[in-house]
Amino acid sequence: MSDSKKERFEVGDVLEALGDAVLRVIGPADRVFTHPAPVSDTGSVQAITFNEKVNPSALDATRASGASVVICPDDGAIDLLAIPDKTLILVANPRISFIRVMRAFFTDSKAGGIHPSAVIDQGASVHRSVHVGPQTYVGPAEIGEGTVIEGNAHIYPNSRIGRDVIIYAGAVIGSHGENYHRNEKGELELFPHIGGVVLEDGVEVGANTCIDRGTLTDTVIGEGTKIDNQVHIAHTVKIGKRCLILAGAIIAGNVVIGDDVWIGPGVVVSNSLNIGDKAVLTIGSTVGTDVDPGETVTGFFAVQHDQFLRSWYAMLKSSK
Repeated sequence: MSDSKKERFEVGDVLEALGDAVLRVIGPADRVFTHPAPVSDTGSVQAITFNEKVNPSALDATRASGASVVICPDDGAIDLLAIPDKTLILVANPRISFIRVMRAFFTDSKAGGIHPSAVIDQGASVHRSVHVGPQTYVGPAEIGEGTVIEGNAHIYPNSRIGRDVIIYAGAVIGSHGENYHRNEKGELELFPHIGGVVLEDGVEVGANTCIDRGTLTDTVIGEGTKIDNQVHIAHTVKIGKRCLILAGAIIAGNVVIGDDVWIGPGVVVSNSLNIGDKAVLTIGSTVGTDVDPGETVTGFFAVQHDQFLRSWYAMLKSSK
C-alpha cells in the first residue's frame, strides 16, 4: 500500500496513481473513498468501483451503486448519467485501471526478510529484499530482487529465480520429473535430471504447483508468465512470455510453448509438442498434436475450436 496509515483517499490520489491513463473526470476531484467494492453493491458508501460496459443495465448499475467513485469507459453515454453523488473517472480500460488502484491503495507488499523457521542453504544466493515464508526450504539456488516465496515452498538446487517473482504456498520448484525407461530386465530406470529451473522476471507460481527440473537442459518459464494453483509442468518444458496457465493444467515433458498463450483449467498437453504464440487451449482439452500460432483448440483430443463445435452440434442433432 502506498501509505499503510492512510484510511481515506480522494479522487486526486487516483489521478496521480493512474497518470496519463485518465482521459476525463466528471465530478469533484476531492470526493472521498475508503475501500473498493463491486459496482453491484448498493449499500457500500464511500467506495471506489469500476464498470467497463455502457449498455443500459451497466449504466443502471452505475447509478444504483453505493460507490462514490466509479472508474468508467470514456463513452458519450457516460455523460448522460449526471449523478451528483459520484465522481466518474473515465479511462480506456476500466478493469486494468481498477487493478492498479487496488494495488496502489489496498494491497500490502511483503517486506523482505526470512522467517525464522525457513531453511536457506549456505550455497544459496538470496537478494536481501527477498521475502521467504515459514517452513520454506531454499537449496543452492539464485533468488532475485523483490521476489516473494511464501510458506511451505521447496526450492531445489540449480533453480534460478528472477526479480519480482511470486511463489505461493506449497509450490515445488526443481524436483525430478518422470522420465523412466525399461532396461533389459524390464525394470524402470530414471533418466538423470541434471538441468535446472529458470523462472524469469515477474513470473508467478500458484499454490501447490510443481515445476520439474530439466533433464539435460533447463525448464524455463518466460518473463511475466502466470501459473495458477495445482499445475504440473514437467521436465525441460520451455514456456514463453506472458502466458496464463490455469488451475489443474498438466504440461508433459519437452513441450515448447510460445508467448501469450492461454491454457485453460484442466488442460493436458502431451509430450514434445509445440504450442504457437497466442494459441488458446480451452478448458479441459487434451492436446495430442502441435497447435499453430493463434489457433484455438478444444476437446478430447483437442481439434480446431470451430471444427469441434460443428461436430458437437451435428452429434446433438443426430441424437434427436
